[in-house]
Amino acid sequence: MTAKGPSAALGLAETFIEADADFFERVDDSYGDIGQAMEAACGLWLRAASRCETPAGGWLLRLIKLLSQDNYGGRHALLRDAGQLLDQSDVSALNEQQ
Repeated sequence: MTAKGPSAALGLAETFIEADADFFERVDDSYGDIGQAMEAACGLWLRAASRCETPAGGWLLRLIKLLSQDNYGGRHALLRDAGQLLDQSDVSALNEQQ
């Protein structure tokens, strides 16, 4: 049996986002293809998360963790589009963390 739905999409997108070092360190991204793929994964993550049950610690902490590990600038869409998932006070708190 395979997992389907928003939680599965969230997990796959998060795994892809967290593998950004493997992509950016091993591939020439002169044309921006890796960056575009990372931006798409961030968008998928936000859309899937908005359809999942809020985790115990909330989405803010999870986004802070993902953004704090962004060593290549590929996760900027998480910050830019955080309003799809977070309320305005949490978006402000997220921006203050950056």
